[in-house]
Amino acid sequence: MNFPITASKYDHVNVFVNALAPIAVNEYISRKLNGSKTLLPSVVIAMACQESGYNINSVSLFGIKGEGFYSPTIEYINGVETSIVDSFKMYPTPSEAVVGLYDLMQWSRYDSATSETDRNTQAIQVQRCGYATDPNYAHSIISIMNDWNLSEYDNYALNRLDEIRNEDTEEECSNTKNEPVEADTYTVQAGDNLWQIVARRYQLDDNAAIYKKEIEIAALNNIDDPSLIYAGMVINFN
Repeated sequence: MNFPITASKYDHVNVFVNALAPIAVNEYISRKLNGSKTLLPSVVIAMACQESGYNINSVSLFGIKGEGFYSPTIEYINGVETSIVDSFKMYPTPSEAVVGLYDLMQWSRYDSATSETDRNTQAIQVQRCGYATDPNYAHSIISIMNDWNLSEYDNYALNRLDEIRNEDTEEECSNTKNEPVEADTYTVQAGDNLWQIVARRYQLDDNAAIYKKEIEIAALNNIDDPSLIYAGMVINFN
């Protein structure tokens, strides 16, 4: 199954979604394999579209509140639209922003969202959990998912997840007596990102450790931006 490509009539939508989708899909797969709480890729992508205004270079891709920088924003206080200035966390790259959102979703506050398997219900529960004060937030997220057919990224992720689990099962059932020898290189597949490649290669689940190793491998391969790798690229580990 080839990785989906968004090809709407709007260039800004295509650029944004096609840049973010591989990151969201791979982080979803990685989190599911680790048993973490998740939102479907379609929901994550739609939230980024809504929060950033389709700006892939935004340092606040998901509008997550916290220490970082101050910016004007709109909140609904007692149902009234109100302009305020608030503090937002800063994420230098889209990969770090997606990791930040999934980290936030580990809070028990969002359990009613992450426990759902339906994308529309997840969007509704994200709003009810207090992620956004806009009373139309869930409707906006659902509209974005439908407008750009983002469910195709969920289908890809779920199919890929099944493939990985089946591969792992087959490997466990192998009667090979010798310990498998890890290859010194890896050829990037469609939908891969360096964060996920490093985490799986070195069996890491700590974000700080993954980040440190990602920077190390990027430097080893002369990759200036770890979030920019492409299918067919060969990653060296030694």
